[in-house]
Amino acid sequence: MWGDELRSQGALDEARAAYEESLQLLREMGNVTHIFYPLGNLGRLALLDGDLAGARHRFAEYVEVCRRTRNRVSLADWLLRLGVVQLYQGEPGPARAALQESLAVSEEIAHRPLVPNILTWLALVAVAEGDLDQAGHYLQQSLNAYTKFYAADGSHISPRDFQYLERSQLIEALLAAARIQAAQESPDSAARLLSFAEQMLQERPYRLDPPVQAMVDDLHDQLDVPALAPAWADGRAMTLEQAVREAMNVERHETRPD
Repeated sequence: MWGDELRSQGALDEARAAYEESLQLLREMGNVTHIFYPLGNLGRLALLDGDLAGARHRFAEYVEVCRRTRNRVSLADWLLRLGVVQLYQGEPGPARAALQESLAVSEEIAHRPLVPNILTWLALVAVAEGDLDQAGHYLQQSLNAYTKFYAADGSHISPRDFQYLERSQLIEALLAAARIQAAQESPDSAARLLSFAEQMLQERPYRLDPPVQAMVDDLHDQLDVPALAPAWADGRAMTLEQAVREAMNVERHETRPD
């Protein structure tokens, strides 16, 4: 868990050392129940290093181990990671299958904190497949799940609730919303969301996976034009609740006439 905290702060070398120490201690104890957690996270660091093949190999191996040991919680977690890296490698079909299985397992065992992030990545799979209606639907579900899980009244995420939220996952949801808005030719909304998400990244350093950073760079190329300067400023001034509401607008475009 300390490795997770270090990784979320962008201290990747320190995180890798923590995971490796955890792995060594678990091996010395003969603990086969928890040993795959540091192993899997070392795979996540391989992903951050741009080693997609290495990360996929680790994730696929751990998914099979989870199946053999019937560890349903870990199975849901690592199916999600496997689906993400498959999408990075340009294989939306296998990615969708892994993510849908992760979602089914998570719902079966009531692993609610994982559900919003799975839905975010299903939205990005739909974008890769060119189905913007489905992408908007998944993203709407993701943000609804965030507000339902983290907001006391089920309507919005307040600053008090925000401290319990996995910020990196919400950042991914906002970036996915910006990607969808840009594809739906709503550049002002996309610029506001991208501006807000990047401000979140500055407030608490979090290193995006290289393929996600490439998506952000592409969005900058599309949206960094003088006419969108007011939208960028608006994004920096938004509250969390306003940003989530802005992101939820993606589904409204499903019935927009051509």
